[in-house]
Amino acid sequence: EILYLQNNLIGKIENLFHMKHLWYLNMAINNIKVIENLEGLESLKKLDLTLNFICDLTSIQNLQANQNLRQLHLTGNNCRDIEGYRYYVIDTLPQLETLDSEDVGKSERIRARQEAIPVRIEVDRQRKAVEEEEERKRIEKELGIEKERPKDEKGETLYGHNPEDRLAAYHDMQEQINKDKNKEPSRFDKIKEDMKVKTPSQEEEMAKYGRYMQRNQAGLKYELNEVGPNVVL
Repeated sequence: EILYLQNNLIGKIENLFHMKHLWYLNMAINNIKVIENLEGLESLKKLDLTLNFICDLTSIQNLQANQNLRQLHLTGNNCRDIEGYRYYVIDTLPQLETLDSEDVGKSERIRARQEAIPVRIEVDRQRKAVEEEEERKRIEKELGIEKERPKDEKGETLYGHNPEDRLAAYHDMQEQINKDKNKEPSRFDKIKEDMKVKTPSQEEEMAKYGRYMQRNQAGLKYELNEVGPNVVL
């Protein structure tokens, strides 16, 4: 079984525990911060979490139960910027064969074990920083503090690389689409509409030409070839 859930603004992985035969899950381009709730996917071989917002790398420990997992994609997540990122993932998930479309070699596995302690210290430091940032956001939300987004020289809103801004960009885009649908047509829109060639009705043809014009109402494909004095249709 394959499940495509990419580009849906999903903020949390949930309600997939019953999919025992799922072997490929694509949740790229969403708003996921934590890898979780996948332990029940016994057949999972490939997991794509490209372009999400996973900062806490320790959450990949939740994939240790997925012993059939062979391919993991985390490209475009902040956790990839952590020094020793690949070593930590490879050491934590020895069942992986490829990480971010790169094969995991024997020498890399050995190096991952050798670097395990210093890398885990750095990953844990980053985890604490993420927790502090999430707590700050939670407090600001409770207090109703909203920071105004910056604008460029043309006055258009600039969005940051975070789940909140991605969601805001989507809502602003939908709002603009709805405004465009409901706005009154301008004088130029009316001129363009009048300039469009309209197919006359049979009544209009009879009144104008005194007969019905030939037309291909069925939309049949045809070719017109002139061979000498003959015309072949």
